[in-house]
Amino acid sequence: MNLEDELRSALKRESAPPNFKAKVLARVPQARRPWLPPIAAGIALAVLIPLGASEYHRREQARAIKARDDLATALRITQSKLQRTRERIQRSTRHAL
Repeated sequence: MNLEDELRSALKRESAPPNFKAKVLARVPQARRPWLPPIAAGIALAVLIPLGASEYHRREQARAIKARDDLATALRITQSKLQRTRERIQRSTRHAL
């Protein structure tokens, strides 16, 4: 045999044995990532806290708007009642004179 044939024979493609992947993975130490849960929790908090603050602000703003509207309604009712009372007082004082 010449060198070229020997190389061809040595480098020919062969399929892997049936349990090759399992054997290789059994020898590789499992990667431990103790930093992963704290980072995931930090990312979750970084997303959730601004969302919660935004929702709180939105609710408080809605409550303030409702309170403003309720006050405006109460003032209109009070103004109407006062106007009626003034009119009654004026009518009664005209008749008394």
